[in-house]
Amino acid sequence: MESSETRSALPVVKRVVFVVLVLVSILFTALLTPVPFLVLGWFVEVGPGEVSHKVHEISFGALFLLPLVGLIAQLRRPHSKIAAMYQVVLPLATTIVVLAVVAGEGDPITILFVVFPLLIVVLHPARSQLLRPALAPSPLLLGLAAVATIPLLLFAFDQLRVAAEAGRIAPQVFDALPEDATDAEVDRALENAASGEALQAIEHYGHWSVMGAFALSIVASSFIAASRPAGWRITAWTTAAVLIVYGAASLAFPADASAQGGFWGVLAILWGVSFVAASLQESAAASDTAAIPASSSSGAG
Repeated sequence: MESSETRSALPVVKRVVFVVLVLVSILFTALLTPVPFLVLGWFVEVGPGEVSHKVHEISFGALFLLPLVGLIAQLRRPHSKIAAMYQVVLPLATTIVVLAVVAGEGDPITILFVVFPLLIVVLHPARSQLLRPALAPSPLLLGLAAVATIPLLLFAFDQLRVAAEAGRIAPQVFDALPEDATDAEVDRALENAASGEALQAIEHYGHWSVMGAFALSIVASSFIAASRPAGWRITAWTTAAVLIVYGAASLAFPADASAQGGFWGVLAILWGVSFVAASLQESAAASDTAAIPASSSSGAG
């Protein structure tokens, strides 16, 4: 009898632990990542002669919006939010790997963003679906995802190239400086060793690496949405919103680091709007298809 009661209680305990982990992860993502800069980044002050990094700050906030929205979606009917769970795991994994490999950065806090998503996956009520999702790929959405892939990969390559160059130069400069070097001596040594984006990347270490991860995460999320696992609409709309935000930031601050200016900014916004429109069209088509059997059976009755 006790064994039977214990077994019946396990699913409830598992569900409670799952919800607690999701809530804690939402809190961590909202407070320990650049999510607030999705708003605050527009108002960052830039000193005289400094290169503005508003586009960076806004984009970092937008990047972490993907896992935040995906986590929030798990609080209600997680069985139907498979795609949203992917948009939690993939951007976090991409960012952590890129920072570790390209920028050589490691922060103890990143352990939280490895352990908690893994625990959530293990305890997920639809874990089997996460591992073997039922897909219904949309040719329209796949086409739009493919259109965005080439410029996004080129952008990611360029951002990671700058980050790697900064990672190569920075240790040489800092190793050659005496331990008691003044700020002026450090600045002079950096200016002698690098210029342009490479110098900025050294002074703002990690920024260009995260921008590379940003672009790669958009590519991954767009194809997740286009493959249409359960809950794909959330991923489609969030991915579109993230790229629209980047496009708007590039238009607002065209001289910023990593901004792509007017042409590409407009294209980013148009792509995001098109992806949302296409997802709505696919949703409507799916609803119409589902309604046909229902009306047929009703007529037969």
